[in-house]
Amino acid sequence: MVSISPYMPSSNLYIFADELCLGTGCPVTRIQTYIYDFIYPVYECGIRTKIISEDTLLFQTEIHFTPRNMHCDHQKIPLECSAS
Repeated sequence: MVSISPYMPSSNLYIFADELCLGTGCPVTRIQTYIYDFIYPVYECGIRTKIISEDTLLFQTEIHFTPRNMHCDHQKIPLECSAS
């Protein structure tokens, strides 16, 4: 599960759910008042799994931001999470 705030205070920008996707094109699965959630199994959406040690896994993916406003640039934000 990845949770994203739709508001970017640094640029005073509100992001709509359809402007975001996880990994290989997986859309937001739940829209809450102040959070968008992506809830997918770790084997979907192109999420990559690496074995770091005997008891630690590293999950890697990206959030893709494709703005409705053509004056804003597409962004790819890398994400990593480790679990034991």
